[in-house]
Amino acid sequence: MVLVNEIRLTNLNNGLYAQFMADVKKLILKFTPKALKVSGSYKNYEAWLEKFNAAYVRQVKNNLTASLEEKDKERDDRYRCFFAHVKADLYNGDPKKREAAQRVLNRIEALPNVLKSSRRKQSAEMTEMGDALSTGTLATDVETIGQTENLNMMIAANEEYIELSDERSESRKDIQLNAVKDAREGLDDAYREVVSMVNAQITYNALIDESDLEEDSEPDLPEVQSEEATTDVLTEFAKILNAKIKEYKIEAEQSGSDKDSDETKEPDKTPETPDKEEEDDTTTETPENPDEGEGETPETPSEGEGETETPEEPDDRPVVQ
Repeated sequence: MVLVNEIRLTNLNNGLYAQFMADVKKLILKFTPKALKVSGSYKNYEAWLEKFNAAYVRQVKNNLTASLEEKDKERDDRYRCFFAHVKADLYNGDPKKREAAQRVLNRIEALPNVLKSSRRKQSAEMTEMGDALSTGTLATDVETIGQTENLNMMIAANEEYIELSDERSESRKDIQLNAVKDAREGLDDAYREVVSMVNAQITYNALIDESDLEEDSEPDLPEVQSEEATTDVLTEFAKILNAKIKEYKIEAEQSGSDKDSDETKEPDKTPETPDKEEEDDTTTETPENPDEGEGETPETPSEGEGETETPEEPDDRPVVQ
């Protein structure tokens, strides 16, 4: 008996999840909901799949997001160029340029790890840095080492990124909060309903006595043959779906989809193996031989005590003279 295997849907990120559900739909349509006897459940599944796709498509990367990534890379390159030139002037033959480069470098390093910050934080830090280096004595120092143009290019690239980021935020204002999450929950239930109906039919067909079917049906009628044909369809469907489930499980593990967030983890999942500390506790609580080195009286009774446990014979035994 082949049943549809379980798959932890929360382990799939949105991309894998969308593709898996689309594959399941294609597979159901290939065998037809009528042949699988899941017509009602499939309608519910299809409705939730449409809701999920409508919500998910709004979060798929678009051209504006791709442009934003390009702008982020561009401002990073401009920052690296400016920073490298400033450091190079620390070894300039002109003492004034060395001193100016050191003061500029001190201001840059007041904001460490700019490139490792989040994008929003990086925008704020580069804006602050650009303002500080464009005014007062630091602006004079930047001009002394001839890096005013590189500084202005870094500032301009950062401003372009911020402007494009604001434009994308405005384009996403109509996205409904938690729409994808809610649609996934509904689609999860619809998928499990379809699988449960398939598994229930396979189990029933495997347990039912064929002789009972033959007694209940008239000879030369197709009832039993129809039942056998249905079983073959359900089993074939389960085999193909199991193969797909195995592939998606492997891909989810390789892509790390199951580590995305705490929300995708089931809190009641029992770990496959206990922690080492737990194993040590269980072994140390009950020693193998508690009598060694402790001088305690053994719990097992002595030979004499063991004899008293057998019941005595009654007093009315016949006396043999």
